[in-house]
Amino acid sequence: MAEKIEIITLIPYGKQNAISRQSLTALCLGYSMIPDDVTDPDRYMRKLVNEARRTHAIVSTQDGQGYFQPLTSDESELAAYVNRETGRAIKIFQSIKYASALLDDMRHERLTPEDIDTVVS
Repeated sequence: MAEKIEIITLIPYGKQNAISRQSLTALCLGYSMIPDDVTDPDRYMRKLVNEARRTHAIVSTQDGQGYFQPLTSDESELAAYVNRETGRAIKIFQSIKYASALLDDMRHERLTPEDIDTVVS
């Protein structure tokens, strides 16, 4: 049986060596990292990248060049990536703020489903 390959080993170091999404997807398919029954291999590959990001710094370039692991010479690209992702995270938390508060009220019986139904009716 062949040794299992981790996606991180397919992602090069340095922005100048970035690998495109299409190329990375093709490699993942070639190494059987994507199950045969997956209908959207690109989405599955992005899932693998996101899982690898839990333990590795993987940057996706602003210009769509692809994915890479940063070197010290890539500091500005790494900073831009961190800023973009932080902004996205803040927007996501802002968009669920009201829903989260409403859920908390329901769970602590400060607001019941009947209260909401009355407002909606």
